[in-house]
Amino acid sequence: IRTYNVMANTTLKELKEKILDAKNQGQWLILMFHYMKKDAKKDLEYSPENFRLMAEFLKQKKIKVLTIDEAYREYLK
Repeated sequence: IRTYNVMANTTLKELKEKILDAKNQGQWLILMFHYMKKDAKKDLEYSPENFRLMAEFLKQKKIKVLTIDEAYREYLK
């Protein structure tokens, strides 16, 4: 299981590359988002618009998305 801390300076391109890399290697990837801010500037903030575009990308690529709780109940319990 890999984790990726999404920061204000994380580009959508970088995020897509991380997602596709994990998918292509058959790995789980935990994306950590902390604060959604329209004008994300501080390290732990991220743009809601980029989040929406990332969600569209996941849907387009048919990548299954689970919360931590859902993953635990489905695979680890």
